[in-house]
Amino acid sequence: MTLAREDASWKEHIIGSPFKLKGFGRKYVKIRCEGCNKIIETRLDHVKKRIWENTPLYCGTCARRRTYVERTINANLEDWQWAYLAGFLDGEGCVCWSGNSSTPQLSIAQCDKTPLDKFSSWLGTGEMSLDERSKQNENWTDCWHWRMTNCIDILWLLCQVHKYLLVKKDWLTQVVEYLDQRVDLNGYEDLLEHARSLLSK
Repeated sequence: MTLAREDASWKEHIIGSPFKLKGFGRKYVKIRCEGCNKIIETRLDHVKKRIWENTPLYCGTCARRRTYVERTINANLEDWQWAYLAGFLDGEGCVCWSGNSSTPQLSIAQCDKTPLDKFSSWLGTGEMSLDERSKQNENWTDCWHWRMTNCIDILWLLCQVHKYLLVKKDWLTQVVEYLDQRVDLNGYEDLLEHARSLLSK
C-alpha cells in the first residue's frame, strides 16, 4: 500500500517526464510551486519525499517565506520576553558586517549560557558557539556566542524588539538599508514594509 500510494501520487504533480541534467546522475522533474505558481526544476526523490510527508511543493523562496511565517506565529512571546531580549541586545549585543559580501550578523556574547539557551528556545533560530578563551589565558573565562546570520531573520527580530531598544535602534535602519541595496526580497516585501513603518514613527 505504501509504495502504491507513493508511485501513484507523484506523477500527478510533475509537468512532463523525468529527465537527467548533464553531469548529474539523479532524475529531475518540473513542478509548479504551490506558493507562487512558478514552474521550477527539482529532484524527483525530493518530490516523492514531500508528497509522502504530505508537505507542500514549494520553490526555495516560498519555502523560506513559510519558515518565516511559521516562526512569527510560533514565537508568540509576551511583552516582558521581548523587553528582556532587547535589554541583552542593548547591553551585550552586536551587529557586525562581515565577509566579502558584507552581510550582517547579529550576536550576543555571555559567559553564562543560560540566557542564550532561552533566546534560542523562544525564537527557534540562532547558532551557538563557545570561545574557549581560558586555553589562551587561565585568567580568562570561556564565552558563549549566540548568532543570527540570516539577514531576513535579523530583520524579523529587530522589528519585534525595536520599540524596546534604547541604545541600538539604528540597527534596524542599517539592516533595512542593506536589504534595499543588495538582496532580492521576493516573498518578504511585507516584512520590509513593516520595518519601514516602524522607522517612520
